[in-house]
Amino acid sequence: MIVVVSENPERQHKKIRWNCICDCGNLTVINGGSLKSGLSRSCGCGVSSSNIERCTTHGMTGTTEFSIWKNMLSRCHNQDNPGYSNYGGRGIEVCDEWRDSFENFYRDMGARPSIKYTMDRRDNDLGYNKENCRWATRFEQSKNTRRSKIWVIDGVEFESSTEAAKELGVSSATISRWCSGYSDKPPRENCSSFFKYQE
Repeated sequence: MIVVVSENPERQHKKIRWNCICDCGNLTVINGGSLKSGLSRSCGCGVSSSNIERCTTHGMTGTTEFSIWKNMLSRCHNQDNPGYSNYGGRGIEVCDEWRDSFENFYRDMGARPSIKYTMDRRDNDLGYNKENCRWATRFEQSKNTRRSKIWVIDGVEFESSTEAAKELGVSSATISRWCSGYSDKPPRENCSSFFKYQE
């Protein structure tokens, strides 16, 4: 199924064209007439008629979960997506079960708990699948980026400087200074930090 994203600024023979996203995750440009007539139902990717039927009868096309699913596919499998280099371009893929069916994705992930949650991968070096994905708050995700650090204070590991600061009753800036040192002092003994995901 095709979902219209925006109007394409370039006309063809003075006719309006539309930027669309297909169920397979591909972005494509389609003439308005083809959309109106129903002649264009996919980007030509070969999505099976059974998949098209399934995707048009689940009744969730306009939901947030459906948008998250489509955006996930596009980031990982559409080279024209602006975020492709950080996802598909570095080997992050969507598992076949989710790629072929929104219903499978929704079955495994369930409804988003609230607007405070977005989809997160537990291991940012691995792809999208049931075992590696969860609904997480922005704060939880902030502790799980490619630039996230593990902070080690006296042998205890913390997933963020904020978490360490709260536990030890000091400020986050103090944790950073303990682990990274001052301009004129080395790090405090038994304090260090390292990137959670090694390049």
